[in-house]
Amino acid sequence: CKPVLLGRRDDFFTSAEVLGISLKGAEFIYPTDDPRLEQMVALYQKRRAKEGLTNDQVRALILADPLMFGGGLVGLGAVDGMTAGAI
Repeated sequence: CKPVLLGRRDDFFTSAEVLGISLKGAEFIYPTDDPRLEQMVALYQKRRAKEGLTNDQVRALILADPLMFGGGLVGLGAVDGMTAGAI
């Protein structure tokens, strides 16, 4: 199992240090920098075309919500599953 964490790498390490946990082996993805973003936009458009959203609207939705981005990774098959929570 390789955990994939969505957000700013530095924020995770700051929290991990406070909590005394290791993030060794984890992958960190910052959504705005991810090369799969446009694939997620296309997938959303394909699956929910009836909503009539533009690519820009879908991109904004995905980037505004980590759950949408995580769901996009699952939908693309880039990760096997997703869980959500806060530290």
